[in-house]
Amino acid sequence: MAVKLHEAVVDGDAQKARALLNAGADPLAIDDEGHTPAFYAFDLNKPELYAVLVVSHPEILEDVRVPRIQNMPDSRQQLEFLNAITEEIERLPDDASKNDAKLNPKISDLENLKAELNFAAENHGMMGARRRRRRQRRGRKTVKARKAMKRKRNTMTRR
Repeated sequence: MAVKLHEAVVDGDAQKARALLNAGADPLAIDDEGHTPAFYAFDLNKPELYAVLVVSHPEILEDVRVPRIQNMPDSRQQLEFLNAITEEIERLPDDASKNDAKLNPKISDLENLKAELNFAAENHGMMGARRRRRRQRRGRKTVKARKAMKRKRNTMTRR
């Protein structure tokens, strides 16, 4: 059954993966190459399937073989995966299971990460604050500072 779950993830078939998980497939099963289904969903950039696995079995996030969203280098990609998890929680059939999923500490940690990334995107642009700090460390002027210096030079030459 586990190999079928791996195949469903690689094929990108979320409904088949849900059916297999509901039938009792092990989300931490390892294939011949030593990878879990979550690894393939993460590696092949399939956020919906990663969300199906995480929401149905949040305990897989404790396993070291399962890739972490926090370790992704691109914050846009992180947001894609986090939005997919939110959509999967909303897809759950009843309010009790939605509340259980939201109250799970692992899922709530991911929701907090999503809130941080959304805040950064709204206020600074993706990775904007990090880029500004790097420029300041290198001694370069930020765009805002360069424009201010240019205005100051122009006003001084006019006098």
